[in-house]
Amino acid sequence: ALREQLTSAKAGLHEARVLKEKDPSNAPQVHNGWFGARVDAEEHYKALIADLEPRVAASRKAIAEASATPGWQGLHCSTGFVTFRARGDAEVAKRMLDISSDQDEWVIEEPPVASDVLWPDLTQDPTAQAGREIVGYLCVAGLYFAYMPLVIGLTNLANLIDLGPLQPLWAGIAPSFGVTFMVSFLPTFIIWIFK
Repeated sequence: ALREQLTSAKAGLHEARVLKEKDPSNAPQVHNGWFGARVDAEEHYKALIADLEPRVAASRKAIAEASATPGWQGLHCSTGFVTFRARGDAEVAKRMLDISSDQDEWVIEEPPVASDVLWPDLTQDPTAQAGREIVGYLCVAGLYFAYMPLVIGLTNLANLIDLGPLQPLWAGIAPSFGVTFMVSFLPTFIIWIFK
């Protein structure tokens, strides 16, 4: 975020200088905050850059020092994305099938949309990830084996209810209650398991 703010401030400074060169008598101004006074844009961006550059340098230094520690404690992850400058390079990398003898070491595929990525999942410890995968598979297997007994159980439970004069209406709805409930909640159960 700091780097993006610095890049934005540098772009703002460049734009302010260009506008000032075009019309020196009408120097561009910006608001200093939401309700702040209008100030000279060039001076504002210079001050912002002077504030951000040491913070970015300190952040880079902290990252460089932390990355000396091996493992995920040192800001290293077992997963990540690679961005290519040229589309041709990406296509060549995508077709490379034998990068390693271990088929699970490298997985090469099209990246998902950034909003679909569960970023915390990329930073978890690989051994903990393996444990979570096993628990997830067990939950899916449990859902598979419990699905039909739950449908039958809910349907039988609904059939036990006596509504008196509304019983004919209930008798038409109750047999499908278990199936309707499980089909409706199946996506929810699967999402809970995979999260």
